[in-house]
Amino acid sequence: MKVGLDSSVYSVFARQAVNAPSVSDDKFELPSSSSPAKVPALKTDAQLLDDFYNRLVQSNFRADADKDGLVSKDEYVQSKKELAAADDRPYDATVVERHWNVLDPTGKGSVDQGEMRSGVERLLPVSVGHLSDADAARLRNMKPST
Repeated sequence: MKVGLDSSVYSVFARQAVNAPSVSDDKFELPSSSSPAKVPALKTDAQLLDDFYNRLVQSNFRADADKDGLVSKDEYVQSKKELAAADDRPYDATVVERHWNVLDPTGKGSVDQGEMRSGVERLLPVSVGHLSDADAARLRNMKPST
């Protein structure tokens, strides 16, 4: 048997230059767009923290049952009881009282959104960044509460 350039066996062993398919060969056209896709702007650390605290304030203001723009102590306590029941966990009155005392340090009995924001910042001081290796290890080794 003679193996030549036109032989099918030869084509298996011989290297051939193969041109990759081209977009123009397939008559493929990219959609024309007059404006590039919009990418959301990156938020600064301060904006991220502000958004976080605003969401916490709004979630706590769901307790404002009478919609007067203030959360009273009774509304706050009731919302925490309902949240504990919804989460199927025990209600802890001492924790709720301690948190309320931070939210309402003057003891007037109700807080507006600004006071709620200040209190939430005191209750949960956070910053943008990374955990230290020690904190990450501690969190990995925490046992889930039962």
